[in-house]
Amino acid sequence: MLWLLFCGNISRMQTRISLSYDTISPDLQKKLQQISDQKAILEAAGLQLVSWAQAAFEDPTKRPLPWPARKSGSNPLLKKSRALQQSIRVASISQDAVIVGTDRKYAAYHQWGTAPYVIRPRVKKALFWNGAVHPVKKVNHPGLPARPFLPFYQSGRIMPEAQRRVLNVIKRKLDGSGTA
Repeated sequence: MLWLLFCGNISRMQTRISLSYDTISPDLQKKLQQISDQKAILEAAGLQLVSWAQAAFEDPTKRPLPWPARKSGSNPLLKKSRALQQSIRVASISQDAVIVGTDRKYAAYHQWGTAPYVIRPRVKKALFWNGAVHPVKKVNHPGLPARPFLPFYQSGRIMPEAQRRVLNVIKRKLDGSGTA
């Protein structure tokens, strides 16, 4: 069996996919050994993962967890500008790994959620917003719930259907029957 290994970088919100050769079938292992440059295979796997993650913004079945509804009920979650969805891409490819991620600083907060935190003013002496009764020196934010869009559980395991799709792309590349 072929395993996709997840190594997350929370500060850059990147996912590194590596092929673990000791767990693949002998037939697949033989095919991989015959290929000197595996970058094309890894790129195809990465592009499949990008496609899956971008689709998760519209299709709840592609998410490892359901997204909690917004308290306000206003615009759909993570969809107002689509900047996060459009920023997901293959960041780099090496001989043994492909990195899929986004450069949006807030991506990790949505993927993993946050603990409660305190918001303090940076420039002014107090915080104020439309609807507030009066200015305040700080706000105790309850934290953000996780709204994962990459197909990985908190444990780092990939969703079974996403893994199956990536494996199919890899097998097609190895068989020469498609470009993914």
